[in-house]
Amino acid sequence: MSENLNQNQNVWSASSLHPRLFFLDARGVFPLALCLLHWSRATFALALLSVSILWVLERLGMPPNASLHYLRALLAGSLRPAGDVRTWRVRSRF
Repeated sequence: MSENLNQNQNVWSASSLHPRLFFLDARGVFPLALCLLHWSRATFALALLSVSILWVLERLGMPPNASLHYLRALLAGSLRPAGDVRTWRVRSRF
């Protein structure tokens, strides 16, 4: 009975892991699907480039979401606007 219980606990602990397709993170399947749906050299190159970038990020230990945040911080710099830059006027309170 306890051996069966331990097997069930192992299954639930693995449910928090990211899905994988062989050696590739499941998020890398989308560029490959795009390549299969629209077959050309450009989409194949784009898929190969994106899969290799995701593989390098995985080897560095950075998830894709964290790497996008890091890239945004590099592009935007360390200064952040205090207010909303997209607001053109002050909203009146009625």
